[in-house]
Amino acid sequence: MTQNPYASPVHSASGMIAEGDSEQIRNKHLSHEASIKSMGVLYILGALLFKRICMSLPTVLAIFAHPDDIEFVAAGTMLLLAERGW
Repeated sequence: MTQNPYASPVHSASGMIAEGDSEQIRNKHLSHEASIKSMGVLYILGALLFKRICMSLPTVLAIFAHPDDIEFVAAGTMLLLAERGW
């Protein structure tokens, strides 16, 4: 047996990133992270606006395990609520 299967892997340094390239990659990732955070703020503002509008209207939230369970289990209740203005 010439190869030890439990030995640590050996890597060559030929694929290493140059010092200037690493700073450029870091800046790219930081700008991407900032754009993601700004999108998160827009989602929060949209949710607050939606909540403000919907709180003036009667609201029903139906939570079931599967997407089609509402139609099968609570369709009659949802229709009655819709007829009554909910």
